[in-house]
Amino acid sequence: MYQCNSSRKQKWIIGKTAETITAELFQDSGFKVYASGYEHILKELAQLSDKEFNRESETAKLIRQIPDFAVVDAKGQPFTIEVKYRSFVKDRFWFTSAKTKNLELVLYRWNALLILITNEKPYFRIINKYMIGKQKSMPLQEYKMLSIPVDIINNYEHMVDRFIIQPGLNREQA
Repeated sequence: MYQCNSSRKQKWIIGKTAETITAELFQDSGFKVYASGYEHILKELAQLSDKEFNRESETAKLIRQIPDFAVVDAKGQPFTIEVKYRSFVKDRFWFTSAKTKNLELVLYRWNALLILITNEKPYFRIINKYMIGKQKSMPLQEYKMLSIPVDIINNYEHMVDRFIIQPGLNREQA
């Protein structure tokens, strides 16, 4: 009988759901959104096991740092976003120091924005390259550079609640 690593699969499903919800939020806000992360453009590579693909090599690290989406605003200005889901664990929504370092590289190298989806409202938070080293985030609706309408954010918060929070997915593992 086939057995899968359910914890790894569960994290992957939560992550893909968070990415999909975020992409739709941006599209409904008038942005053009293009999947660009290595999971999208090198899908087969992303699916290899750790034995088949050395994720710690320098080349692999560069490949894995491609942000999830390339986005173009109404004025034609491009930017990139990385999407992460984190649950409230140990009084914070933060990352390990190694993960923070990797995210800093993504944010600086790609001038990316990190969209952090959490299991407590506001579900959508944003982190830019100036915030990450300070372990700071702000609610997406307060990030004026994007001007995403609050009613659209509220609509997508309902989707986070419905598809990520309410199904009872193990919030401690993400």
